[in-house]
Amino acid sequence: MDEKSKTNYSSPTPPDFPSYEDTYAGESGVPVHMVEWCPWENVVPKQFFEVLVEQYPVEGESDLRFLLSLAVTARLNQPNQRIIFPRMAIAECIGLSVDRCRNENAARTRLNDFLGRVLPRADMLPYSYKQSKATTVAWNEAIATGILRLRDQPSAEGDWGQAYLYPEWNRESRRITSKRKSERRNRKRSDLDRWNSEIERTDLQLKLVDYLHGHHGNSFVIRESNYEKARKIGEAYPEATSQERLTKAQALQNLDRVKLDPVPLYHLSSDPNGSVRLSPCQPSLASIPKKMRRALKPNWIELDLSHAHLAIAAGEWGLDEIRHALESSHDVGGRSIWRDFYDYTGCEAHGITQSVAKSGFKDALYALLYGASPNNIYEAIKESYSKKTSDVTPDLPDNVLEKFGDHWVINRLYDAREKRINELQNREEGIVEDIFGRELHYRPRQHEDIRSVMSKLAQSVELKLLEPVVTRVVEEAERENPRFKVVLWQHDGFSMWSNQPKRWIQNLRGYVNQANSKYPTRLEVDHPESLIGE
Repeated sequence: MDEKSKTNYSSPTPPDFPSYEDTYAGESGVPVHMVEWCPWENVVPKQFFEVLVEQYPVEGESDLRFLLSLAVTARLNQPNQRIIFPRMAIAECIGLSVDRCRNENAARTRLNDFLGRVLPRADMLPYSYKQSKATTVAWNEAIATGILRLRDQPSAEGDWGQAYLYPEWNRESRRITSKRKSERRNRKRSDLDRWNSEIERTDLQLKLVDYLHGHHGNSFVIRESNYEKARKIGEAYPEATSQERLTKAQALQNLDRVKLDPVPLYHLSSDPNGSVRLSPCQPSLASIPKKMRRALKPNWIELDLSHAHLAIAAGEWGLDEIRHALESSHDVGGRSIWRDFYDYTGCEAHGITQSVAKSGFKDALYALLYGASPNNIYEAIKESYSKKTSDVTPDLPDNVLEKFGDHWVINRLYDAREKRINELQNREEGIVEDIFGRELHYRPRQHEDIRSVMSKLAQSVELKLLEPVVTRVVEEAERENPRFKVVLWQHDGFSMWSNQPKRWIQNLRGYVNQANSKYPTRLEVDHPESLIGE
């Protein structure tokens, strides 16, 4: 944005976003995590699995699946965490089809029996509608921390082929071979297709997931030299603190697992009231750190929607000032909103790089847009900063936070957000429609429900904005030799391969940008640097 636009829109609109000094109270919530799709289908460290089943004896395959689901989902150093166990996930554990596990009480009974026999320290919490009709478990460190640490340890260099196994009940099926990898991948794809077919979804979701599961070819072959480059990146991660050591270990382990099985598979939300987003169902090239992925696949091109959720808010809430600023940033020589935040908060004077600052600003804006308290918004910046910096004591200066809360964009968004929340709270019926016409239900008096439905509405717009890409790539897949492929899907962006990259970047940008007139966002190249601006 130019200096003129900054001057015109610099005065705050009441109610002003509360200052850092006025709001910071060190509040903390209970961490909540959800069991993902069939975690027992993924490879696990051999040592972790062997110790786990020795310490917590199980009586059959269903017990083993319950145990792995909880052991893989639980986080270290969060004794008060809650783990959501969706009914459909319980059905998968006990081998029932979804239509035979429609009763929540029946599902809870089976899980409760397992907890009583195998993990007695964990407690079943009362049924909660707020958790999307899912059973919730109070963890209470039900599995020893030392065992969970084994879960997150990478293999020794060069030993990855012997350090992992398939967590099968049958001992003979645990060994990893090329044939077994192929068999399991085909079985997982078949199971996922069944899972996705049994839940409500939009035509666009179905078209996208069918393409992603059926048109990868040899796009995911990983060269040994590129794996070594990615591993060196992981080995260089800082490890001065316990959290840094954990992050490094998990990144290296996920890198090993990607080498074993690099093809990503995606699942849709089982909740009719859920997000339209596609979620990877195992560590893959879609979920490992960006630098590692770029080392593994240097010829892939990454594109995403610029400041997508800020643009969606500007379009949906009628924020003309922010729309003008975002549109101006797309002009040649335009000033990005992230650069404006960076300069306004004085990050450079504190030695904070633009990339580190941008990550924090993005996390804070996402929290602000969807109803987080001012304190938690400031915490989002602090947490992002601590993850991105390699300092031993990463203290973010208070005046950076104070200036962030004083920025005119933050004040405009805070005002508009409060109006939107009040509107949703005052509806007689808690029902809204997303951009695909799906009805999303919520309880008007429950703030968490409103936050959730606001984010789901924006996520539906996010997918709709990229519909031209889905349409075009599905058409291209019908050619004998496709000229470009979408290889990864990442919510507001994707990775692609093409033998004519400049041509297809321009084409795809044109399809998306021409179809969008309401939201001030554009499809842009994020990587490689040589193609940014094409």
